[in-house]
Amino acid sequence: MDEGKLREQEHRGIRAKALLENDLLLGAFESIETALLDAWRNSNASETDGREDAWRSIQLLKNLRECLDRHVITGKDAGKELLRIQDKSKLRKVLNV
Repeated sequence: MDEGKLREQEHRGIRAKALLENDLLLGAFESIETALLDAWRNSNASETDGREDAWRSIQLLKNLRECLDRHVITGKDAGKELLRIQDKSKLRKVLNV
């Protein structure tokens, strides 16, 4: 993978980490999840569609968090690869290769 793509992944990971540490976003996730769980728990037995909608929405929220987590991990891996490339380049300069 080229350095440009690695830098893009690293930057995306940094931004995803910032989102996952953002109090406003975390509060929004929590509020939405609480509201959905309350709607699910307080639904009547006949409200199958409503419960399924709440469950699907909870799953979507979970998937969003997981997607951001994957960007963080990919960004960290890209950063490590960039360091490896830089170290390899420095070594070549020292050895005049």
